[in-house]
Amino acid sequence: MNTKYIIWLLFISIISVSCEDSLDEDPPTFISLSNFYKTASDARTATDAVYEAFHDGTSNSIYGRFWSAVDVATDDIVCRVNKTTYNEWFSHTIGAGNTWLESYKQYQSLWKGVGRANDVIKYVPQINMDETAKMAIIGEARALRALYYMHLVKAWGDVPLIVNSVTSPEDYDLPRSSVDEVYDQIILPDLLFAEEHCVDGLHTGRVTKWTAKVILADAYLTRAGWRRTSQGQFVQGDPINWALARDKAKEIIDSSPHSLITEPYI
Repeated sequence: MNTKYIIWLLFISIISVSCEDSLDEDPPTFISLSNFYKTASDARTATDAVYEAFHDGTSNSIYGRFWSAVDVATDDIVCRVNKTTYNEWFSHTIGAGNTWLESYKQYQSLWKGVGRANDVIKYVPQINMDETAKMAIIGEARALRALYYMHLVKAWGDVPLIVNSVTSPEDYDLPRSSVDEVYDQIILPDLLFAEEHCVDGLHTGRVTKWTAKVILADAYLTRAGWRRTSQGQFVQGDPINWALARDKAKEIIDSSPHSLITEPYI
């Protein structure tokens, strides 16, 4: 073989190897879930991100301009006009192309919060930190997950029951579970855990045991009343929930460190 061809082939081989090496990237800013949860500070940061799902930085946040999306079709809001947008909510037949889902991101934000809470609940237990602080943080995440799920079942009825950190499509590609299953397996257990383990005192913008009790009273009250199933039937919850809601509300009034505002603000 001619010498110049041998040199040319060697040159091509060297270039190919160097190109392959340059394309092997090790992104310095990417942190996987399993590598992130190492310290108490990581646990706090991750849990704060669960709160952040309530607000996406725009007026379209869950409690922002379109706050009514979390209450539409409940007994708090009644549609008095014949608008298809709202009728879909009342019948739980709302589709992915509806404006509330397509533009206002209410549905996506709720599931984002659930997903972040699931990550905290899964990974924080492995962190070597103060046990009381660890349980309080997990309690915050579980209370927030319960609140996100309450908004979901109020508006959509039956929804998928996603309780694990999502690492593959199989983790979220699930059939819908009944509202009762969501209450029994997620909402109530999460809130009962939170009221036992969260910080006992005045809140500073984060969930305390008293925050969990307030949400729990609301959960009991909601579950006691009438609701429409995802199949369109009206059903009434177990009347025992009326008493549970009453007792939990009285516990908050009698024992909470918070004060009721008894005079109007002028």
